[in-house]
Amino acid sequence: MSTIASTRTDATPQPAQLNETSLTSTSRPLESLSDQALTKKVLELAPALDPWGNEFFTLHTADRMAKGTQENGEPATQEQIETMKEFLARPDLYDHLDSLPYGSTPDGNIDLDSVAYIAGEISQVSDRKLMQLAKDFHTTYDTTDNGYVNYNELRKAEDRDIPELAKKVARELLARPELLKQLDIGVGFLGFAGKDDERYDVTNLDYMIKNSSKRVNYPSRSITV
Repeated sequence: MSTIASTRTDATPQPAQLNETSLTSTSRPLESLSDQALTKKVLELAPALDPWGNEFFTLHTADRMAKGTQENGEPATQEQIETMKEFLARPDLYDHLDSLPYGSTPDGNIDLDSVAYIAGEISQVSDRKLMQLAKDFHTTYDTTDNGYVNYNELRKAEDRDIPELAKKVARELLARPELLKQLDIGVGFLGFAGKDDERYDVTNLDYMIKNSSKRVNYPSRSITV
């Protein structure tokens, strides 16, 4: 879900309506894909779905692409058409993406950060989303239970028995050294810059969540597994 207002003024159609208009053919060549695999394909279309840099796309945009036209008016490719037709054929997937981040009110706008997250492509989430994920796994990384996570704990996360998503997030933090350094310094006493000591706490994470970029990381600036 996005808090940014869509540039479109027409009412956003509902999934059921779009299934009647967009899915004119019973052929679904991508039907066998899992939701995660399909979401990865949707993520690959991000530049065409969001040419204006809003960091989200609407159901109307998906419907338009399924009918053969990109958001910027250019003809859609066959791959784009097939991907969007399959996406529109899965209203449960769309509704789930629209409800993210958890606790937010669905508004018909699909955050590309949410698409990258569900696709498991952590290398493509924004800096802000990565900070949020790092906060989710803060206690997982904090092996000494002292409230801090240091760089060495991030490196060792790969070999620990922790969720795969936690490993991906740790790898991506290390793959963005400039962001990690900003997180390390964060904010200290009375709001001044903190120490550069290769560790961070929740206070620094909260500061970075408020101040880091919401720009989705495509094409990705880092290379992670």
